Amino acid sequence: MKIIKFVFIEDSHRFKKEVHNVQDLFKEEAIKAIKEQSYGVSCR
Repeated sequence: MKIIKFVFIEDSHRFKKEVHNVQDLFKEEAIKAIKEQSYGVSCR
């Protein structure tokens, strides 16, 4: 029973990390898009 619990905890930690990575990627993409938009506006 303990082993199963440990594996589950490990998996949830990994899952949280992956979700965090996805959020970070999304943030970077959003920031990039905003910068490009504002850059395009300032160039005109």
